[in-house]
Amino acid sequence: MRLISASTSYRHLIILLAAVALTARAQERLPTAEDERAAYCIPVLTSTITRTKQLIATLQDEKRRSYANPDGFITREARRLDSQSESQRLEAEIAQARESRKRVAASLRRIQTYFERRPPLDAASLNEARKSGAKDVFDIEAAFTKCNCLRLGRYARLDCIYECVPVPAEIQTRISSCLGG
Repeated sequence: MRLISASTSYRHLIILLAAVALTARAQERLPTAEDERAAYCIPVLTSTITRTKQLIATLQDEKRRSYANPDGFITREARRLDSQSESQRLEAEIAQARESRKRVAASLRRIQTYFERRPPLDAASLNEARKSGAKDVFDIEAAFTKCNCLRLGRYARLDCIYECVPVPAEIQTRISSCLGG
């Protein structure tokens, strides 16, 4: 008798857990187009932050080397003046890249906060949007290596990539929308 009641209780527990799971699933709503765009932008913005950090490191390294390269200068004073102007240009580019990274990081934080405040969404749809963003990032990353566009500003960098490697207009539009372009 005890075995029957234990197995019956076990069945009731399984039914209860299944009902709770179905209720939770029913509470998830389908994402809107805005939700999917935000999910798409997460890998795009993350990649942009990574690339911007790489750009800053490259510029800082170039700035350090600009003082150490004496080739091609006639006098020590000419080398010093040229190094200073090059250093100022690089410092301005570094500042611009840092500002860009801050804006992109703020956009990423806004999207993350947006999802934290939203009611539960259908995860499968959002994952598809994220995968689409990651695929577009992969395609753009491949263009980075072919085109050597890293040193350009944000919009010039995108233009460089689009001119170097044919990127479909729809991808250009989606990527640009994440970057505020």
